[in-house]
Amino acid sequence: MNIFTNIIFIQIVAVLTSIYIANTKHIKRIMIATFIFNLFNMFCYYMQDDLMTVYMYILIVVRSFIYVYKEKLDKYSFIPFFFIALQVIVGVVTMQHWYNIFAIIIPCFTIYYMWFYKTTQKLRVGNIIAAGLWFIYNIITGLYIISISRIITIIVNSIALYVHRKDALYEG
Repeated sequence: MNIFTNIIFIQIVAVLTSIYIANTKHIKRIMIATFIFNLFNMFCYYMQDDLMTVYMYILIVVRSFIYVYKEKLDKYSFIPFFFIALQVIVGVVTMQHWYNIFAIIIPCFTIYYMWFYKTTQKLRVGNIIAAGLWFIYNIITGLYIISISRIITIIVNSIALYVHRKDALYEG
C-alpha cells in the first residue's frame, strides 16, 4: 500500500470512530473511542511528516488512554493541569511555524473539556469546537485529507447533538 492509501484507510477508521463517539450515550465509551481516534490521527500526521503535531499527538494519545480511566482518577484534579502544562512545554519546544500554535491550543482545550465536561452533550459540543479548530489547522498546513475527516466529525457530532437534545435535560 502507498502512503495515500494508508492515509485514506486511517481516515476511514477515524471517521467511523468519530461517528461512534457522536452517537454513544456512555462517557467511558467516548473516552475509549477518543483514544482510538487520536491514535489513528497520530499515524496520519506521521505519514504527512508533520512531526511537531506528531509530538503533540503522542501526548494526546497518552492522555486519551489515561482518560479511559477518568472515573477512577477524577479525584486527582491535578491531572488535566499536568497535561496542559506538558502540552504547552512540548508544543513551544517543537514549534516550527506560527500556525503550530493551533496544535498547542487545541489539545489544551480538549484536555479541559474531556476532563471537566460531565455529559455526553457537552462532550459533543467540545468535539465540534475542537474538530473545527483542527480543520483550520489542517487547511493551513495543507493536510486536506485529514480536513475531510474533521468536517465529518463536525457534521456527525452536530447531528447527534440535535438528535440527543432531549437527553441533555436528564444529564447532570
